[in-house]
Amino acid sequence: MGVIRDLTEEEIQKILQEKRKILSAKMVTKRKYEAWTGRDGIVRDRFLKFKGRLACVGTREEKGVDMPWSAFSPVIGMVAVRTVMSMMCREDFHVNAYDLSGAFLAADLDRPVYMKLPAECGESAGKIVKCLKAIYGLKTSSKDYVDAFSKKILEFEHDGCKFERLHMDACIFRFLGKN
Repeated sequence: MGVIRDLTEEEIQKILQEKRKILSAKMVTKRKYEAWTGRDGIVRDRFLKFKGRLACVGTREEKGVDMPWSAFSPVIGMVAVRTVMSMMCREDFHVNAYDLSGAFLAADLDRPVYMKLPAECGESAGKIVKCLKAIYGLKTSSKDYVDAFSKKILEFEHDGCKFERLHMDACIFRFLGKN
């Protein structure tokens, strides 16, 4: 997915000489379950699979040094959620919901971030890599993702119609169509 890039020995030596911050990483694992209906008609959880995610430990990042001063990322307000949900009850609205799996990994980083891979990475354990995407755990990952997602939505155009961001809530976009 182009999330990290291996570094050459020369690049690693340069990073170490410049005393750049190298963040640690960890594997976050979780058990996933599915709903299953037994012969008795009772719905139970059944183990489906283990899911793993590589996360950066961004607690050592310093504002203004390793990252931008602002890591603010807008979050939708409950009034806006209720408003949008009440609007969706109209019969002439077509509603879809999507889960963006690996959402942060869609946002490019605009600064160099170096990370040391954890022991769970097998042969690559202890290797220093450069992060190219807003990996989970960085303090600005949410902001980077929202900025990239918003840019894509605002660039989208269909038949001369575009989206606009609402002033009342930065997480809501309205499509300005002909109707």
